Amino acid sequence: GRKAAGGPCAGIWLQIGSDLALLKEGLEFLALLDRELAALPKGAKQEQRPSAPSLGRGFKHFAVYAGLFLPSKQLLAQQRFRPWAGVKLTAGGYLNSLEEAKEVTRNLLCIY
Repeated sequence: GRKAAGGPCAGIWLQIGSDLALLKEGLEFLALLDRELAALPKGAKQEQRPSAPSLGRGFKHFAVYAGLFLPSKQLLAQQRFRPWAGVKLTAGGYLNSLEEAKEVTRNLLCIY
């Protein structure tokens, strides 16, 4: 990838995962960062981002995007055998059964 040359961060993509507590912690950190950016003196502030579809949490200085899996038996088998790089699904929860994976996905949607 290529690093942007000095411009503000337009968006943040969250990794796919099933650790709900870690997701909440990360979103709280991003909310704190957004509040800190809002408190900067006028000349030091980043421009507010243009409206874009992102998580419904009201971030003003950057967009936050997240992905999730739609659980299926095939997906769970594939993720147990050969998980994708950067995907963090718990073996004792999400990967345990299709019903548990669906429940975690519902909870992820509620958090987003």
